[in-house]
Amino acid sequence: LGDYPGVIRDTARQLRVLDLCGEYAGEEHDRLILEQYRPYIIMMNTRAAASLEFKDEMYQKALNTVTDGLDRIREFFIRFDQPDAFTKSNEVKILKRFARDIRRKLPVDPLDKLQNKLSRAVKREDYEEAARLRDEIEYKRGQRQRSET
Repeated sequence: LGDYPGVIRDTARQLRVLDLCGEYAGEEHDRLILEQYRPYIIMMNTRAAASLEFKDEMYQKALNTVTDGLDRIREFFIRFDQPDAFTKSNEVKILKRFARDIRRKLPVDPLDKLQNKLSRAVKREDYEEAARLRDEIEYKRGQRQRSET
């Protein structure tokens, strides 16, 4: 309901509980019974944190948060020898969809835009336009490198 700080706090606590149970549970079954919820809790924690950043128009930071969450879920599946489950996970699908929405808000790099135009010109076999775009890309890259030094 928009209480992102509360969700972050609660899910972080839940993840600590899973860590505690994983470390101190007397039976293997007890350790594993709660672990099945880890991807969901990571996804909720990630979504809440990235939603706050997104709301504050910190789009790159929000995207980095989502990427980190996806990495944590991937590590979970690898740890349990189920790397293929990552691509089928609903939590992963939710975070990837959110990442796609965030990317739409990111400013487009002018060089990337030119590179896309170049690719389209080559596909159309418009080699004069492709050569012009190639030269423009090289010129702008040179400008960028000079300004960074």
